[in-house]
Amino acid sequence: MRPTTLFLFVDAFVARAEVRWRGRQPEVVACRRQERGAGGVADRLAALLAEEPCRGTAVVFSDDVFLQTLELPQRAIAGLSAHDLRQALALEAQAQSGLGGDVATTSHRPRDDRAFLVAQCSRGELAAWAENLERSGGRLLAVRHPAALPLPLAEVANGRWVRHEEWGGLRAIVRGRGQHGGRVR
Repeated sequence: MRPTTLFLFVDAFVARAEVRWRGRQPEVVACRRQERGAGGVADRLAALLAEEPCRGTAVVFSDDVFLQTLELPQRAIAGLSAHDLRQALALEAQAQSGLGGDVATTSHRPRDDRAFLVAQCSRGELAAWAENLERSGGRLLAVRHPAALPLPLAEVANGRWVRHEEWGGLRAIVRGRGQHGGRVR
């Protein structure tokens, strides 16, 4: 099977990992980390691909993807088609992300019957990431936010956790143990 390349873009650094699959088990073949430097994700991705092309599928983890949990009233979403639900979530998310439905790519995953984990990024940025990978010989498989938590914080029993969020220049870093936020900056 062709390799999968994982790209991670966060404030301080970028990382690249080459993963090969043996059945259902991933095996990390190579992993590199470097300073993020100047420029957006598309520019940094192009620079990384100039150093070493991507020949398989790629997943991009970027803190430029805006991630939030939204709750909608049950009666407001009852009977909505998948398209209408996506539109309603994009409209609600716009208030926090500032990305309008006409320029944003929005994806969502249900957390329960009325709460959704919503990720948004600019369509232009997404297209640039895909184009850079295609020029290199690869294919964009998925885009994710690196701080996405698989469980609500209340369900994290005794483990330490760190959550990074950014809202139009305002950055919040929350560090905690278990259910209690230990420090917010």
